[in-house]
Amino acid sequence: MQSLFRLETEANTGGITLRQWPYAKAGLDANVEKIENYYQEYPVAVASSHLLASLVLAVNISRNLSFDRYIAQCSARSLNVAQALKITSGLSKGQIWDGVFYGPGTKEIIIGHDTYFPLKEVYDNWKHQHPVTVLLHNQSNTMLNLPDGRLNTMDKGVAVIAINIPMLMAMYYRFNQEQDEVEANGGARRTLYQFLAAYALPGMVRSHLDGVIFNRLYNAATGVPNTDAIRKHSFFLTNYDAALDVSAEQQLGYLRNMSNKFTGVMRATHLPMSGNLLAYSELPSVPYTLQAFWALVVARIKIIAFLCTVQKDYAKVNGTALNTIRWLVRLHNTKQTIKNNLGLEAWYEVASWFDIVGIE
Repeated sequence: MQSLFRLETEANTGGITLRQWPYAKAGLDANVEKIENYYQEYPVAVASSHLLASLVLAVNISRNLSFDRYIAQCSARSLNVAQALKITSGLSKGQIWDGVFYGPGTKEIIIGHDTYFPLKEVYDNWKHQHPVTVLLHNQSNTMLNLPDGRLNTMDKGVAVIAINIPMLMAMYYRFNQEQDEVEANGGARRTLYQFLAAYALPGMVRSHLDGVIFNRLYNAATGVPNTDAIRKHSFFLTNYDAALDVSAEQQLGYLRNMSNKFTGVMRATHLPMSGNLLAYSELPSVPYTLQAFWALVVARIKIIAFLCTVQKDYAKVNGTALNTIRWLVRLHNTKQTIKNNLGLEAWYEVASWFDIVGIE
């Protein structure tokens, strides 16, 4: 995000120790691990028509290749396949999807990318990678249901999801190697659709959780109540909402009086998985073409709106940064592009963030 909005990097200025945060963070970590372990051990299956299944099948590289050659060929094909499937990328504006991950009514921008990753790490620890990440969503409950396309809350709104296509294919390569061994030993082979339900969707929960905590901070700063989940997991998860509410109050009190640039305020904002808001704000490696710039702005303008809301002297400290952001958005006619692409209903939510930032 720093590169997208040309934000200055500020030296680490420290942060606040939140009384309930270590307890809540450790508990949320345990909940995420429990979710990942459960769905890996007891996978269901996504529908054969699921976008992720279509994506894997369309890349279609032979597994007879060595791992590194396989990934090289996947990288070469990834963005062309994304374009063919109407996924947003540096090559293509794509389309707006309805509820692929967050259920009917949520308008989703799905971005395909080929960000570099260390091959050995993914080869050795393929079960613990996260090729599908959530850059933006509208949920504030901590039930952490999988983004599996079923309705989880009455909230609608906008979501932005990023898919590292070569990494997803790397995991599928290693999954098939494991299944070859299972089958050779007389076991039942799991399918592509079970692979996606066991690894790709549960792997989204970490970035989803950071989005939940950010949304709860945003709601607390703007006086909007959090909402509850409609569904629950089939196993027990400890609830940490009371501790999170205490932490949010302390966090906002501290941020309100900071006299730092936006990057310093983000670094001081606690999140459970990525550590802080600055790390969470990092974007995948997507070129800032006209086809992709609008989608990346949607993914991150809410963070700028939050900073403008929570920091008392934000305009005095960050005047240059704000002028640059407003200029960039006007330069690319981004606001109108987003309005045209999202449609009016979804646009209203995003428009409120532009208003806070002062983008006309």
